[in-house]
Amino acid sequence: MNNPLAPYCLVYVSQATHDFDESELESLLATSRRNNTATGITGLLMYESRLFMQALEGPRGAVEALFQRIKADPRHTDVQIVCEDHIDRRNFGPWRMAFQRASDRDLSGSDGFSALLENYRRGTLSTVDGRLVFAMLVLFKERLPLEGMDGMI
Repeated sequence: MNNPLAPYCLVYVSQATHDFDESELESLLATSRRNNTATGITGLLMYESRLFMQALEGPRGAVEALFQRIKADPRHTDVQIVCEDHIDRRNFGPWRMAFQRASDRDLSGSDGFSALLENYRRGTLSTVDGRLVFAMLVLFKERLPLEGMDGMI
């Protein structure tokens, strides 16, 4: 899709510089949710085994500006875009930033998530079909409870 007025989505993966404990994740999410509300960004963050995978969606300029700040954040390294494009509609609309540890939903053992992480670790992320990754995140979202949408740690 190439409609400049349509919402824009960017999905990336990165390596945390250390293991994030619950309080660090809560602080990260609180800041993200506050900032995302102000800029019109919604999305989903997954964390497992020091790896982050995040989908950001909203106005293209806001998503790109946020991604530049994310890339500069010293709490993680090796930030790589999996896919980015304009989308027909928001897929994570209710969530300023939904979160779940991947293992909590048994996604770390799923073929798609495991393959993505393995390709990332091997440096062959470019061989991954970004559309499939995005579809996996949308399926993950479908499994999250609607109540307490932003309070999932």
